[in-house]
Amino acid sequence: MTSRFSIVVVALLAAAFAAAGMFWPPVQWKTPLTVAVGTWPGVEPIALADELDFIPESITIMEMPWPSATMRAFENGAADVAVLTLDEMLRLADRGHDLRAILVLDVSRGADAIVAKPEITSIKALRGRRIGVGLTSIGSYVLARALGKEGMTLADVQVVPLNVAESAGAFVEQSLDAVVTSEPFRSKVIASGGTEIFSSKELPGELVRVLAVRTEVLESRIPALEQLVDGHFKGLEKLHDGAPASAIEAIARRESLTVARLREVFSLLHQPDRAENARLLSEGPEGLQYTIEKIGQFLALKGVIKEPRKDQPWTDARFVQP
Repeated sequence: MTSRFSIVVVALLAAAFAAAGMFWPPVQWKTPLTVAVGTWPGVEPIALADELDFIPESITIMEMPWPSATMRAFENGAADVAVLTLDEMLRLADRGHDLRAILVLDVSRGADAIVAKPEITSIKALRGRRIGVGLTSIGSYVLARALGKEGMTLADVQVVPLNVAESAGAFVEQSLDAVVTSEPFRSKVIASGGTEIFSSKELPGELVRVLAVRTEVLESRIPALEQLVDGHFKGLEKLHDGAPASAIEAIARRESLTVARLREVFSLLHQPDRAENARLLSEGPEGLQYTIEKIGQFLALKGVIKEPRKDQPWTDARFVQP
């Protein structure tokens, strides 16, 4: 029979260990939180925050050469967090990945475009033409939407698979009639003689880049995610008010643009602050949930993905609350 003394000792030890737990430091993750970002002006606040040590060493920023590489890093588990467009989120979800948007980096207002040869002046004139486009990235969505506005489909053009980073060179070297491209590559295609015939200005609120996170990471890495989001907002503030000239020059070099052109490119993006992020990521008519559902319906109609569940949550606003 267990003595009363033994029971008391066990109880006291349990209480002591429980009390000690209040003072022991929390478990520290030894594996860094990995964040995959592509070449895109909207990710520069994060890059700047990393350079200025606003983001701790426990977070690793992985720079990827193009959007499909970012998606692949997220899909194969090499990245816990990735910069994705809304259509890319839907494609990954269709492949079985459970993910949430925790931060809106930017809304494109002209930074994504279709650029064609000078003699091609409209989307209708693309019928039967060779168009370079990334098949698994935002470019294919832009092309499908642009053609749809003119009553056309992808079957009406000759699609040439192309990574967006190669769009400037391919526009000249592969005798393409047009390319679907994004900054900073859009500027280079136009500089090589291309004419813009469609841009994200004609798709207001649809071309949005977000930080997307695996749902299992959401609960297990809360402190790191908070630091990442806080770092972004600090970098965003510095970028537009007070960043050292050397930092701006470094960003321009990374984007392969002049400083003057870089500032013009930023004018083609809307970068929401924390308060607007909270509105966009919360439920309601202004939120991204509705936008993602509409894009999902469009992609399903085109046979790109299956119809998403109507009760599927897509956003998590806890990390952007003021």
